[in-house]
Amino acid sequence: MSGLIIAIDGGATKTRAVAFDTAGHVLAEAAGGPSNHLAAAREVVRQSLSDAIRGVIEGCGISLADVELVSAGLAGVDYNGAGAEEARVILGQAGIDRCAVFGDMVIAHAGALDGKPGVMALAGTGAVFLGQAPDGRWAKAGGWGYRFGDEGSAYWIGRMAVAAASRAYDGRGPATLLEEAICQELGLADFSGALDRIYGKKMDARAFAALSRVVDGAARDGDAVAAGILDRAAEELAVGTGAVIERLRAGAGASEWLCTVSWAGSVLNRCQHVRRKFIATISSRLEGVKVMPPARRAVYGAWILGCRALGREFVPATAPE
Repeated sequence: MSGLIIAIDGGATKTRAVAFDTAGHVLAEAAGGPSNHLAAAREVVRQSLSDAIRGVIEGCGISLADVELVSAGLAGVDYNGAGAEEARVILGQAGIDRCAVFGDMVIAHAGALDGKPGVMALAGTGAVFLGQAPDGRWAKAGGWGYRFGDEGSAYWIGRMAVAAASRAYDGRGPATLLEEAICQELGLADFSGALDRIYGKKMDARAFAALSRVVDGAARDGDAVAAGILDRAAEELAVGTGAVIERLRAGAGASEWLCTVSWAGSVLNRCQHVRRKFIATISSRLEGVKVMPPARRAVYGAWILGCRALGREFVPATAPE
């Protein structure tokens, strides 16, 4: 099966592997656990990658020798390649010696923009903005993590929701459906129990991010506080996107660049309120910008970049979704 590429989209909670043939057809899919080497133990990451790769190999009925390249986009690897060497070592420990390693945001960019220049807003548990100009220059904004960044992310939305509910509970802010909705989501009899749930049981960023669904539901039910949080999230995502566009346009020959903007991640993919506001804000503030839905998933982006690493021409129109 010459030309077979195993593409990997590895994150902080899940690793997804997909086997592609030369035309971009999916042959098999499998999953593993977390593969962010900055957040999980090296042995956990190695096992996650091994499980996912072994799963697709078994699904195809082939051996590892039949795989031309493993193209991995991993959380913990930055857009400029920082962290890639450690990831290659771990892949080597998993038995993979023919690999190309990229940041997870880079494969998301390639998937969303079909391997073309443009700017992507990635808003999942965290938030980061990545762009590439026609001359190949890259620019990044955000990605600072939940302690002092990630504005507009699912985590940020969840944290803002808990703050709004606490103000409503105290009488320091307007009444909101979020107070009761968060209690239901966290299994609390009363909002006062949030202290123990959040601090005592050390509620993590992913649990806060899960509350973004509660905010979306409350906004759809007409709650003005929830809608306001989603509006602010869209604003933050538009600001980050705009910052990357301006940095890239400041480069030689890029001032008149007709920039394509797309997105990835759960917030913009699933929350219609944020997506509509984000598109409207970008379109009204920035001239020469075209906002388009993502062309493909991030794992397709890993396949696109794997093709390029092999020196194989990639023609976007020929790759099936």
